[in-house]
Amino acid sequence: MKTSLKCVIWSLLLTLTSGPLFAQSASEILTATGINSGLCVRLGTTDGALETSLSGGGNLLVYGLALATSDVKEFSETISNAGFRA
Repeated sequence: MKTSLKCVIWSLLLTLTSGPLFAQSASEILTATGINSGLCVRLGTTDGALETSLSGGGNLLVYGLALATSDVKEFSETISNAGFRA
């Protein structure tokens, strides 16, 4: 499967699996998708913990897009405390 198609599928997977019903760890997502590098965009980020975990290996450029303004402050604090730029 082409890399760009994998990235689209992965982005959809992260969007569809956001929320407590489908909570997954970064390692589960990376294993399930087989993607370990590239661009990851997550719609509906909350606290930034998943995004921080996904980018931990250094091979993924991860963007988290919050849908609620109430999530932005916690997201920014989480990724800043992990040494990433908000």
